[in-house]
Order: sequence, then structure tokens, then C-alpha cells
Amino acid sequence: MKKILSVILLTSSLLNSQNKEVIKEAFYKQPINNIDKIALKNGFRGNETLCISVVIKTDSIGGVFDVKVDEKFKIFEAEINSFVKQIPTLNPNEYLNKGKVMKYGVEMCLKLATNKERKKILKEGEKIKIRFKRFYIKEYFPVKIIEIEAVEKNEFSKIESIPITQNCKNLTDNDEIKICVMNDIKNYINRKFDVGLASELGLPAGKQKVIITFYIAKNGEIVNITAKGSVKALREEGIRVINTFPDFYKGGEVSGKPVDVKYTIPISLLIG
Repeated sequence: MKKILSVILLTSSLLNSQNKEVIKEAFYKQPINNIDKIALKNGFRGNETLCISVVIKTDSIGGVFDVKVDEKFKIFEAEINSFVKQIPTLNPNEYLNKGKVMKYGVEMCLKLATNKERKKILKEGEKIKIRFKRFYIKEYFPVKIIEIEAVEKNEFSKIESIPITQNCKNLTDNDEIKICVMNDIKNYINRKFDVGLASELGLPAGKQKVIITFYIAKNGEIVNITAKGSVKALREEGIRVINTFPDFYKGGEVSGKPVDVKYTIPISLLIG
């Protein structure tokens, strides 16, 4: 049975990790003055919306060591770097179980100053707060790859003792556990998948499908994540989301022996 549970995405993702909130807070405290000055010199109009993508990497002690701004907005790179310098040391415990290096993708759309605000900036030197129309942070962990023996490529739906997530560990009935785990994964994808990608990519109305396959290792880690689908950005987003799912409380077993378990889930994105 390849299709465990189909996920139909209708809602947007949410910020919920402490590190993401810390990054968001650092950006929201910054004034728009210098960005607006640069924008004005480069032909941007007052009150225009400006969307910038930034990638931030942090090390094993929570310090930022690399910042990259989207090539289209390199003129703002120095100012964005000054924003990033205001980010305090992050909590590496949020990602060390997935790897020593963490990558955050920051996607932000901000409103440039109005003509009235620009007059205040020039006349009074007033600091104008940034007005964000959209601010979203994605977490990227490196996908862990392990060697899996052919005899241990067990389908989730067929093994005797399925892997159990933290939210389902207190259940005892196998059927209840299976439903609980499947719903746990489905609900997580619904919360985390960035459905805004559809509009950003200009995809036509209809249904886009991504099929995600991964293994739950004997120790409960999620490994060997792959994706199939016609749109690369959606495949990458599917892999990113699954890779942030918490480790399972308990791995799967066959005849009392720990085994690696294969899980496949189709994700359908409905585009209006």
C-alpha cells in the first residue's frame, strides 16, 4: 500500500520555533530609513511593496556565519547584513539533533516609506519603523542519509509494530496508533507547508501533487527523504517540511527486531 494518507493543503504555515521568533523580532525592530534611501536612488516609488529573500546560516553554537541576499536585491545587501547583526545568539538545541549547521530562509515583503514619511526623514531625521506585508521564515536541515538493507525496506502499512510519534506514545491499540501517527504527520504538513509558493511561482489553477517518501530509522530518526512531482520548488518544500518533523518516539519492529520503515505520503496543493 503506497498511499498512506493524502494531504490536501489549503492553509498557510505558521511561525512557531523560538529561533524563528528571535529572528523575526530582530528584523521588526529595524527602521526603514536606509532601505528606503537606497530604494529611492534606484527608482522605487514611495509606498511601493518590496519583496526580498535572504538566507541565513548559523553554526553549532547559534552564531550567524553566512548571509546571502537574493541576487535581484543585492543593492540592499549591506543594510540587510546590518539587520542580521542585531540577531542575538540563537538556541542550537532546536536543530542540533538534525545537524550542526542550520539554514533559515527569510522571505519578507515590506512597504517603502510614503512621501509624507520621507519628508519627516529628511526634515527631522525621524526613524520610521518597517511595515511588513509578509514575513515568513523557513528552517532547512540537511537530510540524513543511511544505508538500508533490502530486507528492512518495510512499508509502514504492513509491519507488525509501527513507529510511534511522541503524540501517540500513550495509545495501546494498534489501529488507534496507526490512525494517530498518520494524522500526526498529515496535520504537521498542513501547518508547515508553504502554500504561498503557488502564487509566488505563478502556477495555474488546479491541483499540483508531490509524493514524499522517507524512512523512519530504527532509532526513530527520519532519513532518506525523497520527493516526486513536476514542480521543483514544491518537491523541495515537501522535503524541507518532512525533515523538520520531530524524531519518532519509537521505531518500528518485526518479530521483536528493530527495522527501518518506509513511509510514502501524497501531498495535493489546490490552486484557486
